[in-house]
Amino acid sequence: MDFGLHLRRPVSAEEAAGLRRMGLSTVTVPLSWRWAETREGQWDLASVDHFLAPLRAADVPLQGSLGPAFTHWLPEHVVAQGSADAADFVPRLAAACARLAAGCPDIAVFRVEDALNGAWLWDGLRTRRRRGRAWRDAGFRDDLLAACLDAVRAARPDAELRITLDASLPGWRRTLRRWASRGLAADRLGLRVDPCRHLADPALAARAGEAVAQAIALWPGPVEVSHLTYSTRNANFSPRRQREFLVEAARSAQEAGAAGLHWGPLRDQAWDDPMLGYWVPERERSVGLAYYDGTPKAALDELRVLSTGDRFGEGG
Repeated sequence: MDFGLHLRRPVSAEEAAGLRRMGLSTVTVPLSWRWAETREGQWDLASVDHFLAPLRAADVPLQGSLGPAFTHWLPEHVVAQGSADAADFVPRLAAACARLAAGCPDIAVFRVEDALNGAWLWDGLRTRRRRGRAWRDAGFRDDLLAACLDAVRAARPDAELRITLDASLPGWRRTLRRWASRGLAADRLGLRVDPCRHLADPALAARAGEAVAQAIALWPGPVEVSHLTYSTRNANFSPRRQREFLVEAARSAQEAGAAGLHWGPLRDQAWDDPMLGYWVPERERSVGLAYYDGTPKAALDELRVLSTGDRFGEGG
C-alpha cells in the first residue's frame, strides 16, 4: 500500500526535501484553472510552475489535482459568465483539465475532480465552495466527470487517472454503482473518509477499511483512501488521538485491500479566509499533520514510519 498527502499552500525547499525523505508515493498538488488562464483565452503556467518548483527540485513524486470546480479556483471570467450554470461549462472545464495535464509532462498521475457526490449537499449548500444550481443534478455531475476524464486521457494517454467519492455521505454506493455501469475511464477509485467529523474516538478509523471493502465489491479497479483527516481542534481531538487515528485507518485500509492511503492536508489553516468566498468549517482548519507555522504533530512522523517502514529513522 502506498502513502501520500495533500498540499494546499506552497512549500519551501527545506519542506520539499523533508517530504522527499518521508518516502511518500505521491504528494497531491493543485493544478488550478484560475492560476493558468489569467484572462479569457490567455494561458500562462508560470504560477503553476512556481508552486511546483521546490517540489520538482527535490524530486518529490507528484499527483496533480485537476479541478475541483470550486468557485474560488475558477477564473474570474468563468465565474462572471455563470460558473457551472453556463451552457458551455462542461467542455470548457474538460479542455482546461486537458491543457493543464499536457502542460505538466513530468506528472504521471492526475486526480480528476473531487467527491462529486458531495458537490451539492456539502460543497454547494454547506460550505458554498461550489456555486450554481447545476450541481444538484447527478446527471450533470456524471457528464462533467466523464468529459474531463476523456479530455485528459486524450491529452495524456500515458498518465494514470484517478477519481474520488466521499464515502462519509449517504448514498455514495449508489453513485459508485452508476459510475461503474457507465465505464468511466479511470484507473483508480479514491474514497474520502471522515468518520471523526464530530466524534473523537480514533477507533472509528476502522470505517476506512469498511468503506474500502464495500467499494472493492462494486468497482472493477484498485481502490484507495484518497483523503483522510482528523482534527486537533481541542483537548478531545488531540494530536495524540490524531496519530492513533492514522495508525488504525492504515491498518484497516490495508487489511481491506486498499491500494493506498493519503492524508490531507500537510499544514493547518490559521483562520477562515473571507476572500475565498466560502465558509471553512472550524474543524477543517486544524486537520493538518503540522501546525500553521510548520511545527510537526506526532502523526507527521507516523506517516513517514508507515511509508518507509523505518520506526527509528529520521525523527524517531
